[in-house]
Amino acid sequence: YCADVQDYDAVYKRMLTSLDEAFFGAPRKGVYSPSVQFTLFEMGKRAIASIAEVQTVTLTMPNIHFLPGGNDKLGLK
Repeated sequence: YCADVQDYDAVYKRMLTSLDEAFFGAPRKGVYSPSVQFTLFEMGKRAIASIAEVQTVTLTMPNIHFLPGGNDKLGLK
């Protein structure tokens, strides 16, 4: 945040909305993403461009290529 933030809660809500819109896109169309790095970059870029109070954005993702979970939850052994 920059030093001139008057309402952190309002900026936080706008930030979440901006990130959601960049990640999900339009409800019926979505957003094409060639990579997770591309998507994270676009999310941060959009937030900085659309919210004057935000000066930097840091987003991280784990470097895993699967959804963690046990086979037992799927009824498999």
